[in-house]
Amino acid sequence: GGFGPAGEAGVGGGDSPASDLDSLWDAFFQSLDGGHPELLAFLSGPAAGSQPEAPSELSVVLRTLIPKTGPRCPLAVPRRELVVQDVLSGTVTFLPLEEDDGGNVKVETSNVYQIRLSQSQEEWFISILIFCPERWHSDGIVYPQPAWLGEELLARLARWSVESKKSGFKSTLSLISIIKYSKTYQMLKEKYKDMVKVWPEVTDPEKFVYEDVAIAAYLLILWEEERAELHLTAKQSFIDLGCGNGLLVHILSTEGHPGRGIDVRRRKIWDMYGPQTCLEEGAITPSDKTLFPDVDWLIGNHSDELTPWVPVIAAR
Repeated sequence: GGFGPAGEAGVGGGDSPASDLDSLWDAFFQSLDGGHPELLAFLSGPAAGSQPEAPSELSVVLRTLIPKTGPRCPLAVPRRELVVQDVLSGTVTFLPLEEDDGGNVKVETSNVYQIRLSQSQEEWFISILIFCPERWHSDGIVYPQPAWLGEELLARLARWSVESKKSGFKSTLSLISIIKYSKTYQMLKEKYKDMVKVWPEVTDPEKFVYEDVAIAAYLLILWEEERAELHLTAKQSFIDLGCGNGLLVHILSTEGHPGRGIDVRRRKIWDMYGPQTCLEEGAITPSDKTLFPDVDWLIGNHSDELTPWVPVIAAR
């Protein structure tokens, strides 16, 4: 079908209103007729001209890409792009955006690529196409080498397309800003990365260290937003019922939140944290004597059989 205006617009992971997206898309769509016939043909996909009486209805999303920070890209800033889905043509096209000093945003015609789903007889095919490969610029952050798109990404898309895994859970990051979470996670990961080198437990250090870093990042952002909403200045206190290795307690305490952890068995790593991390060995039997009214938050990081009792204790 013919390549037509967007039938559905949405904003994902950014702070731009839908009206701005509509204006941006309208300006780009009008420019296609004037000076970008090759890009128009690329966007139209293989179905162009096959059904002239039935123009495609497009779904256009403006999304923000949040690069991982690290030694190679410590100052990476979020990038924005338009994602154009054309169901009739079986294509999803990614259009990078650039912003000038005056805050004006336009579509950048380099680094445009497309994922295409096609069928031949009884077989389905997935392909990745780059518009003007000679203009592709790999920055190693958002835009990878073309070889990675063709080898790594294509193989993953093929694998994901035949998987039947479904999750009924809502996104765990739906309550906080993904941009804030990403920045906080990378900051904490860099700050506590040496824990991996000195981990004395038999468990996998990378798994447990970075899992607790991720949980700490989530809680720190959630608590920051709670303080702003309730106009509080004091940082929330907490108790971790079943703290396990105690790393989450250590991170939260180091970041300024008063709290302690309790576990039925002491761990070797507890001695490495220092006196500012309060960890106690002991069993907790749910009763009126274990309600902890003096803390703001109850956490059950490794609470095991105590897990169903945590919301009960919190409600009391």
